[in-house]
Amino acid sequence: MIEFDKTRISLKPSQNWNEWIKNAFQFGRCECIRCRESDYDESAYRYKHTFEIDGEILSRRFATTPKEDFESNLKKAWISFYRLDNSKEEIFIKHFYDTSHSLLEIYEFTLPELKNKLVALIPEIRSVELSGNLVEISRN
Repeated sequence: MIEFDKTRISLKPSQNWNEWIKNAFQFGRCECIRCRESDYDESAYRYKHTFEIDGEILSRRFATTPKEDFESNLKKAWISFYRLDNSKEEIFIKHFYDTSHSLLEIYEFTLPELKNKLVALIPEIRSVELSGNLVEISRN
């Protein structure tokens, strides 16, 4: 992997990416009507509502974590952090859905304290898969 200037993490798109991850969760278990009615049993849910990350109980903020926001923030941070010129940016956007993205490369513009939250969140986003160190995003 190519070494990049770590100070690029302070650029606005990377800051927005990290803020998005940070705001993806709130403290405490999910208190939505569905969770309360099921006595907090999420075993039948397709996507988790409550997580234990780094010893903390957190709940996902579904309204701020849809696939579209994930994609938008990821694209902007990646393009900015890796200094993609116009031609490379066009290729990146064109092949965004038919290329696996390295989690290690995403980690480069993700703050260390947010990496576990990101890993917990990725497989819980519709049409996004985490397979080893690869993130796959489908068009659906």
